Amino acid sequence: ALQQLSQTVLPQLVTAARKIGKQQVDAVSKPIDAGESSPALECAVMLLAALPIEVLVACGEDYRWCTLVGLKSLKATHSANSSPAPLTTRALFAAQVLQLLVRAAKKSLSWVEDDLTSIIPMLTFACTSHPVPLVRLGSLQALQMIIETSQGHILPYKRDIERATRKAVEDRKREVRLVAVACLNAWHCGLTMDRD
Repeated sequence: ALQQLSQTVLPQLVTAARKIGKQQVDAVSKPIDAGESSPALECAVMLLAALPIEVLVACGEDYRWCTLVGLKSLKATHSANSSPAPLTTRALFAAQVLQLLVRAAKKSLSWVEDDLTSIIPMLTFACTSHPVPLVRLGSLQALQMIIETSQGHILPYKRDIERATRKAVEDRKREVRLVAVACLNAWHCGLTMDRD
């Protein structure tokens, strides 16, 4: 049933989300406000997060687009004035987007490497600044997965990654600190392996 929804409803949701995004860009003549995610985008992300990985990979460009646009919303979900939706609703959306990114990184999808310039800054920001611990934890997990699979393409982000992981190691939540240490270890082990 979910596979049928992914083939019939998902393209309609993504088209509607893109149309809303284009209207916002045309109306304001600037990029979409990162805190504004359309209901169509939220539904598309929810549907994608529920799909098995084999079906998810087959969604291709829709999967990529929803993940990248959803990541842009991470930066604004922490501010109180960003959206009228409650923080828990925005945090749930952020967690689903991060789940999509982790799954893409685990499968080593090529677009993750291609879009590091969009992904890394959002993850380093969210893993230290988001008010919801689950989102900080998910950001660190996604960052760790990208570090482990990136094969040296993230070296231009060395300073940002080190700063974010060192700050996350001092997080007030123990679970976040544990994942931050694992991420920092993956970063340093990856750098060591790249030098060999």
